[in-house]
Amino acid sequence: MGGQNQETVTQSSGPANPMVTGSLNKILGGLDTAFGMGPPAPYKYGPWTGVGKTTADSWKTGITAANNPAFKTGVDSGFGYLNDLMGNGGFTPGAAGGGRIFEDTMGATARGDFLDGANPYFEGNLSRALDDAGAGVNAAVASGGRFGSGAHVGQLAETLGGLSNSARSGQYEMERDRQLQALTGIQGERQQGIQNTFGAQNQLGQLMNTSLVPSGVLGGIGAAQDANQAAARASAIQQHDQQQNGYLDWLGRLGGILGGAAPVGGTTSTQTTPTVPWYMQLGGLALGTAGQFIR
Repeated sequence: MGGQNQETVTQSSGPANPMVTGSLNKILGGLDTAFGMGPPAPYKYGPWTGVGKTTADSWKTGITAANNPAFKTGVDSGFGYLNDLMGNGGFTPGAAGGGRIFEDTMGATARGDFLDGANPYFEGNLSRALDDAGAGVNAAVASGGRFGSGAHVGQLAETLGGLSNSARSGQYEMERDRQLQALTGIQGERQQGIQNTFGAQNQLGQLMNTSLVPSGVLGGIGAAQDANQAAARASAIQQHDQQQNGYLDWLGRLGGILGGAAPVGGTTSTQTTPTVPWYMQLGGLALGTAGQFIR
């Protein structure tokens, strides 16, 4: 028995328009040329452009200003003055009377130190007035020949006593008025000290915010510098990836072009089927003929 024969049938289909075939051949020729040239050289720069001179100069100027020792000295002096002011009841430390000028000047009057006739000027004036009044009484009595008499003594006592009582009463009332005025003034001065203390507390808060200005400036510049460094690092990584993956990306683009053009060029299919030997074909024919007679 001989071996089994095979029959191979090949079918091809192509574009009906011959211009499509020409265009496709040009595309394939261009791909072949591009493949022979190899991938393009990678771009030597990443997307990071760096920091401009103006920005760099502004960072430098800001850092220098933020670190200026004169600023810190001024802020520290302000803190010290305000703390001393509050510790001194709202008045300037080191000033005469502790800064309480009115209370220092009018304190004796407010305490009533002059209510009991302790004013030396008043006593001197009253003494001269009494001397003058006594001299007048003596002169009048002497002219009437009654000097040294009981009437003389009584008139002298009445005149001098009335003058002294009237003067001292007036002095007392006047000193009481001055005392009330001094107390009112001292109260106002102390109230001003309280207001000064609250004002100093508010200024401390403002000064605290001022003292944080350098840190805010440095923080902003530092954040910008960190962002710049991060951008530089990301750019370097991207550039590295592009260089490493450039060949694969290039092959992918060529493959994409080829894959998109392939369906347009048509297809070719091959089919192989076994064939029946001649002796089996004859045997089959004989059997078929015999079958017809048998029927």
